[in-house]
Amino acid sequence: MKLIIRIFLRYKKSSNQRIGASYNEKKHPILTYLSKMSRQFSMRGWVADDLINATVFKFHPVTSATRAVFYIHGGSFTAPTSPAHFRFCSELAQALEAEIYIIEYEVAPKAKYPEIHMQCRETISEIISKEGHWSEIILAGDSAGAGIIPAIFSGLDPKVSSKVIASILMSPWIDYEGSSVSAKTRERIDPWLNSHGINPVALQYFQSAEDVALAQASTRVSLDDQPPTLISVGEQEILFSDAVDLFSTLLENGIWSSIYIGRSLWHVWPLFPIPERNDFIAEVVSFIDFVASSESNLNIEDEPN
Repeated sequence: MKLIIRIFLRYKKSSNQRIGASYNEKKHPILTYLSKMSRQFSMRGWVADDLINATVFKFHPVTSATRAVFYIHGGSFTAPTSPAHFRFCSELAQALEAEIYIIEYEVAPKAKYPEIHMQCRETISEIISKEGHWSEIILAGDSAGAGIIPAIFSGLDPKVSSKVIASILMSPWIDYEGSSVSAKTRERIDPWLNSHGINPVALQYFQSAEDVALAQASTRVSLDDQPPTLISVGEQEILFSDAVDLFSTLLENGIWSSIYIGRSLWHVWPLFPIPERNDFIAEVVSFIDFVASSESNLNIEDEPN
């Protein structure tokens, strides 16, 4: 892990590029590193399906699965799915014995707010209407994808949302202005992101300050009614406050939630091939099994075994 951190710090010091520009050019050193680490990963078992609203990558590790995971990837709304997403989702699906669907939405700047929100929501609804034989549905995502899941959930048809038993949000990105406490206090220790790039990148999708305000207001309103939620965040990342504030708000609203902090780790760390990723996947399985086994609605006083 120390080797990985040194690599990140070297890249940060040697490059003046902001993460948004780097994503669009597909040259960001983190993505290059992830691609190299994923070369031995096999895409066997994955199938692409072009639906009405988006392309979906699906993986079915078991037959007759009773669980389905809908995964909304991150990438500042400007980057497509990376090899790291496929590798993580494969392991997650096998651990949960679930079918998993990665939604490959149209990215910014071609996609304008709220098109990504709508694509993801409508794609989830389309798949469930065609193949909705599951008894348990889980929404999951990282970074930008994780940040919009609460709003997506609140906009689902009640017949669909009633089947959602939990959300898994990894390093959710909610502060599109870079004004949070951690954006200021953790920039020097974040090996990947920087606070100066948050708002310019966000505006590639949201287009205006008014869109940003509307999206953030929509998220706040949606937090009144959410499924049990597991949040993960890296201790070093500038989006630390996004995750902690979201967790606190969910608890205040009576939503059963848990937060998993990766000590000395960075943004979306479960996507990386490090030992801590296995620990987190085991935590996800424990969380989902506990939620699924509960006979009635969970209270915030309840704790998993």
